[in-house]
Amino acid sequence: MTLSSRWRHCAGRLAWPAILTGALSSGCSLVGGNSAYQVQIPVLHAQPLSVPCVLESGEKAQCTALLESDYEAIVRELKTACLALRGTPTDCQTE
Repeated sequence: MTLSSRWRHCAGRLAWPAILTGALSSGCSLVGGNSAYQVQIPVLHAQPLSVPCVLESGEKAQCTALLESDYEAIVRELKTACLALRGTPTDCQTE
């Protein structure tokens, strides 16, 4: 697996909880507004693995590897919540 493909499936061990907490608590509301949409936090089918990795900049980091389907479910849910709260497709990165 190349560095760039490995990096796409990895995120900093502390970054994922911070991203998820921030996104879910703010509701990804980039434009603002209320929505009846209820975020459904996906159940992970495999425990994330903490692994050392090297960023494209050459900096060493601690990454978290997720089962690809778990990663996709998390991203899909965040994008859905973002759109439900009237974020634009560009802001919600759905384009």
